[in-house]
Amino acid sequence: MSEINTINEYLVDISNISLTIIGICLAVFTLLYSFIQNYRDKLSLNNEEIRRGNKNISLRKQVSFYRTILRTFKRANQHVIIILIINTIQFISSKLAYYTIDGISLKKNISYFLIVICIAQILYTLILLVFVLKTYYKTTRT
Repeated sequence: MSEINTINEYLVDISNISLTIIGICLAVFTLLYSFIQNYRDKLSLNNEEIRRGNKNISLRKQVSFYRTILRTFKRANQHVIIILIINTIQFISSKLAYYTIDGISLKKNISYFLIVICIAQILYTLILLVFVLKTYYKTTRT
């Protein structure tokens, strides 16, 4: 197999991986956004109760919990957006390189650069996964 075919296969693989991750990110973003909306509504109702004079301690604990969970979900969604943007750029770049660049040297450099970005993104995602799992086990500990 020629070198240009191998490079084109790399570019196709990168675009397929990026497109898959874009789909996953959109699903996770939508899920987190719906949770954010749900908890924001609950927080609003509880704040209204407090404004009406309800000084119940469990109500205040719920408000504190809702604020914490909202911050956590917003932070997670920010990371999802970063991954989504990187993958969108990576997908477009790999498609452009595949279809528009004829020079083997430039195409090779672009594909290697995209592979490095892909590896960095995998490491970023693994670090986030470790953080999420640590937080999960800390908060669900019995």
